[in-house]
Amino acid sequence: GLIRVWMRQVCASCRRPASTCLCTALPQPPLAPPGLRTVILQHPFEAKRKIRTAALLQMSMREDSCSVIVGRKFSEARHAELAALCSDPGTVLLFPSADAVPLHTIPSEAVRTCIVLDGTWPQAREMLDASPLLARVRRVRLECNARSEYVIRTQPSDAGLCTLEVVARAIEVLCRDGPAMCEALLGVVRALCRIQLQHGAVVHDSKEAKARRAVAQPELASTPTTATPSASPKLSASASA
Repeated sequence: GLIRVWMRQVCASCRRPASTCLCTALPQPPLAPPGLRTVILQHPFEAKRKIRTAALLQMSMREDSCSVIVGRKFSEARHAELAALCSDPGTVLLFPSADAVPLHTIPSEAVRTCIVLDGTWPQAREMLDASPLLARVRRVRLECNARSEYVIRTQPSDAGLCTLEVVARAIEVLCRDGPAMCEALLGVVRALCRIQLQHGAVVHDSKEAKARRAVAQPELASTPTTATPSASPKLSASASA
C-alpha cells in the first residue's frame, strides 16, 4: 500500500518514496537463518540517516532472526537481554580488532548470535568503549576478498562493507544455505544502489582509492566519480561494519 507524507507517496511497507520502492527486491518470505540470530547495535547518528542498510536488513529477515538496538552505551541495567547474550559463549561480535579470530575458523554450530556495530568507525569505537559488557564477547572478523557493492556511500577503505553486506557474508560462512541467503541479501544492496543511481546518486570510491588517485593524478583528486542513470554500480570495498 501507499501512504502520503508531505504530499509525497511513500510505500507503507519499505517506507521509501513510491518511485524508489524496494519491496520487489526484498526476499520473500523473509530470511530465517537456522539457529542464528543477528543483533545490530546502531549508533543514534546512523539511525537518523535516510538510507540505512540495517533497516533493509530487518525488512529482509524474519523478525526473530534480526533485531536493531539504537544507542551509544549499552549496559546491563538498561539492556538485560543484550547482557545475557554477551555472556553466552555462542555469541560473537563481528569487529576486526587485533584479537579477532577469522569467523570461518569457528564451528558454525558454535555460533548462535552475531552482534554487529552499525555506524562509522569512530561511532563503533565509541559504542565499544562505552559498553563494557561487549568486552565479554568473543570478537571475530570476516576474511572476504569481495569488494563492497554499496557504492552510493564512501567507504573508509577498500576493505569496507556496509552493515547489510557484513551480515550477508557472515550468514554465508555460518549457514548451510548461507551462499543462497547471502546472494538474496546482496541483491537488495544492488537494487538499492541501482535505484539511487537512477535518481541522481553517484558512485563513490573508497577513501583509500581517492588517496591513490590524488597521488597519481593530483588534478583529479577532487573530481567525484559520476554515473549515468542507467549505469550499473561498480564494485568498491569490503571488511567490517
